[in-house]
Amino acid sequence: MHATRKALAKRLLELDPLIERLEFRLPDSSASPLLARIVLEAGGRPTLKVANKQEIAEPARTAQWLAHW
Repeated sequence: MHATRKALAKRLLELDPLIERLEFRLPDSSASPLLARIVLEAGGRPTLKVANKQEIAEPARTAQWLAHW
């Protein structure tokens, strides 16, 4: 796991922006805290969060998430 984390951190230096796919019914739960930590350790990178399965998410909750971001 340590080797993978180190390799990912090295690879992140080459990426700009980072695209993270989230399940829109539970976007915070589907986000990776490890990925967020690695991005910060790598100096931060612009991150584009892409919503997946938005069509089956609850519309009122979707509006709340969009306002949050």
